[in-house]
Amino acid sequence: MNRIADALELLTSQHDEIDALIAELKTSTNPSVRNQTINVLVDRVTIHLSLEQELFYPAVSSALTTDVHAELIAEHAEIKRVLADMLWLESEDTRFARKVAALESLLWWHSTWQERELFEKAAETMSSNQLADLGNRLNEYVDGSLALAA
Repeated sequence: MNRIADALELLTSQHDEIDALIAELKTSTNPSVRNQTINVLVDRVTIHLSLEQELFYPAVSSALTTDVHAELIAEHAEIKRVLADMLWLESEDTRFARKVAALESLLWWHSTWQERELFEKAAETMSSNQLADLGNRLNEYVDGSLALAA
């Protein structure tokens, strides 16, 4: 994941990277490439969801109602369930393609809402310095997570 100072730009960049990994997973027919891609995808999505839950949502809590926050956490749980299912299936298994499609749909709705609604609210309520500070904390978390995964 790229080191981007602004928190909203960093999270959007992660959404784009995750989308690219899903596209690669959908188009690749090489089992080795697919297995490598799924492993990278699982790492990236797990880190991204952790960033949101541990740092981003608390930082923008004034923009989140209790119900919206609960919905976001429920979405995260469903995304993690689909990822876990994908890890247990062989990439040639017919159910694997359905799981990829389900994951793609879940992540599309999740990232689209965030970018259109939540990020807009955060941009309106947080200063550029606050977004940069949050971006630095997000980057530190990513750097630590990637170091542990290596």
